[in-house]
Amino acid sequence: MPNERRVEVGSREYGFTCDCGWSGTETGIEQWDVQRTRDRVIRCCPGCGEAVPEWGTFRPIDGLARIAKGDLRAELEAAGVYD
Repeated sequence: MPNERRVEVGSREYGFTCDCGWSGTETGIEQWDVQRTRDRVIRCCPGCGEAVPEWGTFRPIDGLARIAKGDLRAELEAAGVYD
């Protein structure tokens, strides 16, 4: 059976699997796709770098910017959200 994108709910973290074969938890995701024209932010797969909406699409960006920290905040800063 080929790999497919999915989300697994654990006792402490969500587990994610990508088409490319990468599998891990939400703490392993450090890259985000900031889509300002669509007013959303999407998690990206660490294995292939592709945005995976099935893993969580967060909106609106201005609301997310108020609570973001760590890698997500860095991605929002790089996208110019805080300018």
